Amino acid sequence: MKQMIKVGAGIIGILVGLALIMPAVAQARHEESMANDEVGLLMFGIALAIVGAGVIFCPFKKRNA
Repeated sequence: MKQMIKVGAGIIGILVGLALIMPAVAQARHEESMANDEVGLLMFGIALAIVGAGVIFCPFKKRNA
């Protein structure tokens, strides 16, 4: 049960991180520049997506078979 909650939180973290990354990348592609607040959201989104992926895939690494 505890592992399922962690996996669910990791999936939500990845999705929220990607939701923060996509608008910043779209603005950079469209305008060829970014505002200061978009850079912060981009970095926060990248960090959130990486942490979410780590939460999801960490139990598979520690598993002894």
